[in-house]
Amino acid sequence: MQSIENIKKLFSKEYWKYSVIVIWLLVDIGIFQFDPWGWIGIFVFLPFLSFLIFLIVFSLFAKKDVKDVAS
Repeated sequence: MQSIENIKKLFSKEYWKYSVIVIWLLVDIGIFQFDPWGWIGIFVFLPFLSFLIFLIVFSLFAKKDVKDVAS
C-alpha cells in the first residue's frame, strides 16, 4: 500500500513538476509502442531528454536541489 500512497503524493499540488515529467514519459512510451517507424516518438522524446539533461547539468553546476529552483 506504500506505492499507492506515493502515487497519490506524486499527483499532489506540491509535486506537479514531477507528475508532468512522469506523464510525458508514459505518453512517449505509448507512442513508441504504436508508431511502427518511431519518428513521432523520437520527436516527442528528444525535448524530454534535453529537458532532463538540463536539469541534471543545472543541479550539478548550481549545487542546488531541483526542488529549490523557482518555476
